[in-house]
Amino acid sequence: MKIEETGLLYKTDLLKKLIIENPELPLLVFAGSEACPSDWSCNCACSDVRAEIGEFLDAETEFMSNDDMWMCYEDRIQFEEDLADWLEDNERENHPGMTEEEWDAEVERRIREFDPYWKKCIILRVDN
Repeated sequence: MKIEETGLLYKTDLLKKLIIENPELPLLVFAGSEACPSDWSCNCACSDVRAEIGEFLDAETEFMSNDDMWMCYEDRIQFEEDLADWLEDNERENHPGMTEEEWDAEVERRIREFDPYWKKCIILRVDN
């Protein structure tokens, strides 16, 4: 499975408190479905703005894509569950001789391949 970085993380000098305390962290922005409820292409009046320190899986691979979209993960547990399910559905049949313990070890090994791609960051969420 080929793993590549997403290119969605950007460094910033905004959000003074978090950035002053964590100047090395990139910024990740999530805009909710209500952030621009009109026909306009953008909206600068979001009334629900939250910032937090978290982590983001800065990776993309075939298991994360669905047609023209792909999943972004900021929750390791959800990612691990989704990857384990995908491996079960798509690759288990390629390992017919493995015991359940061997399969579980293989799934864990595949999950650990993503460890270097988990990046600590400032997450900014905007919505209305």
